[in-house]
Amino acid sequence: MVDSINCVDTYKKFSLTDQMLKRVWDESSRIQIYNGSRRGRNGNFIGLLGEKIVHSWLKENQIDCVCENQIDHDIKSGKHRIEVKTKDRTVDPLPHYEASVPQYVYEAQAPDFYFFVSLKRDRNARKVWYRTFRVGFILGYLSREEFNRVKYSEKRGYKSNGAYFFCDAWNCKISDLRQPAEVLRFL
Repeated sequence: MVDSINCVDTYKKFSLTDQMLKRVWDESSRIQIYNGSRRGRNGNFIGLLGEKIVHSWLKENQIDCVCENQIDHDIKSGKHRIEVKTKDRTVDPLPHYEASVPQYVYEAQAPDFYFFVSLKRDRNARKVWYRTFRVGFILGYLSREEFNRVKYSEKRGYKSNGAYFFCDAWNCKISDLRQPAEVLRFL
């Protein structure tokens, strides 16, 4: 589904095709929009695209896993539950940027691992919104226990690195994340 590209950073970088974006956009219309979601279907699309990127990467690494899109997790691999958290940006992610878990879903979710994904869109593109995304990055992962040790709270309205928080969120710095390949030994 996604093609790995060599990345000068430590993130896993993937190119996104129009066909892939259209398929995920169509699939996002069939997902329930949760209470507290500020972005509605657009939020579902962003989250689902992140899930598809992680799922595809795990499959490329011979990990047996299934996209389940449950409230408490997105992907299951054996007995391990994975929750994917995705942000869209107009810039490449940097180590001091935040990786976030909205507080309104935190208690309902009990994954073994959080994966964090960043999608880069072209803010100047004159295309259908979902087709403005060109690149996705798997930034890294943390176990839930590790996330709980490093997380800090930011309130709705907080602005950081030019990004506005639409809801209260638990955050950590991208530099706090483990390299994606490290999780392969657990799955």
